[in-house]
Amino acid sequence: KLSDEARNFAIRSYFAPEGIEYNIGRIPIAGSDCSTRPYSYDDTENDIELEYWALEPEDINDKIPNIASAIQVSSNEIYFFGSPWAPPAWMKTNGMFNGSGTLLPEMWQPFSEYIVKFVEAYEAAGIPIWGLTPQNEPLSGFSDWAWNTCGWDAEGMRDWIKTNLGPTLEAAGMRRI
Repeated sequence: KLSDEARNFAIRSYFAPEGIEYNIGRIPIAGSDCSTRPYSYDDTENDIELEYWALEPEDINDKIPNIASAIQVSSNEIYFFGSPWAPPAWMKTNGMFNGSGTLLPEMWQPFSEYIVKFVEAYEAAGIPIWGLTPQNEPLSGFSDWAWNTCGWDAEGMRDWIKTNLGPTLEAAGMRRI
């Protein structure tokens, strides 16, 4: 909601040589606590095949253009990593973006594919994704949190990464080490 002048000043202040030259940035995968609304990239109930997955206006009109501006003004490579705050509400035990709820076990694979689609879409828009985190604040999803969240315990997250997310990223050619 900043004016173009204020937005450009902020981007230059953080990423340009005359600024503080950040070289790493986190991109929320869909809605976060900084979003103006809770949302996902596929709010179509039970769309296991993710046929209706699509970037939202927040990505197309705000995130991607601002990130592209940061890349343009930076004299260094910027490493971007994606972090989900919550899966689509229909993938969670409580059926909500917020509150106390976890990813349904039968949604481990669809959510893995959902994250791959995020990487593919951002990279197609010219935003390189250097890395991912599996979840923002995973313990917040075990309480009545007010914004997008998903609960994970350490063992569950480990098992999901090992059996679903890791192999899905690798199958998509996203193992870059």
